[in-house]
Amino acid sequence: MQPYNTTLSQVLKWQYNNAPHLQALLQAKQAWLDKNVWNTWEKWESDVFDLRTASRFGCFIWVLILGIPSDIFFLGDSLDYAFAFGQKRQNFKYIVVDSADEDSTKNLIGGNFEGGGTLEVIPLTEIRKLLRTRYVALTSNGNVSYINRMLRTIWNDNQPWNVEQENYFYLTTSETLATPAPANTMAYVMGENFAISANGFSLLADRTRGFN
Repeated sequence: MQPYNTTLSQVLKWQYNNAPHLQALLQAKQAWLDKNVWNTWEKWESDVFDLRTASRFGCFIWVLILGIPSDIFFLGDSLDYAFAFGQKRQNFKYIVVDSADEDSTKNLIGGNFEGGGTLEVIPLTEIRKLLRTRYVALTSNGNVSYINRMLRTIWNDNQPWNVEQENYFYLTTSETLATPAPANTMAYVMGENFAISANGFSLLADRTRGFN
């Protein structure tokens, strides 16, 4: 199928070939369309359809599709970190100006601002993985081997887990758990060095969020 010609100059009649002001208007309109319309549709597959490469806008669309509260991912913010203070703002420290004002309860060791809670900003790459995990949770038939294959594909680029380095994340059953458990019990096992943010881990561990 031949692509549609979106060049606005093609509508310009030959009588106006030497009309600089009209041509300038068309060129400005063309530049705006290229940036805000055509480029958006050209990147629609990578920015929206494909969760492996989705932009923040695309992830927000998937949040609506998958039925996840949008506020848990901070998708309205274009930053992958708390500006100038790190993910948990731990390099922010209260400076005592007056010795009489010294208070051990203040942020002497760094941390979130008051009201910031304990949440850290989740990087976009991790948001994509969490959304893919949610998709698998919704579409899976519950087969353990399938779930583990998907977890390895999503979280480790389909590479074998490195058990020696404590980098793994998989689903196991009561028959293979290290500690005794009731029959037909399923549990997720995660290594100490599995790469995930604290907030991302909380989302995975919270069964009410629907990621597992």
